[in-house]
Amino acid sequence: MPLLPRLCPVCRHYRRVALLAPQPAPRFAHSEPPRQRPVSAVEMAVGLVLLLTTFITPALYVLGNIKNFRKN
Repeated sequence: MPLLPRLCPVCRHYRRVALLAPQPAPRFAHSEPPRQRPVSAVEMAVGLVLLLTTFITPALYVLGNIKNFRKN
């Protein structure tokens, strides 16, 4: 016997119903057509720098001030 019906008294009546059944993936509607030109190297570099800066800056701040955080 599965664990869920034993834990949840409401679920005992729904033993034959699949609660998590595989569903077909929805198709996403795009608001604009796909790009006609590939991304340039400069655009890719700017995107990577911004992405990495977004994640690394807070981590460096915390590591740089770890002594202040430990005092409290």
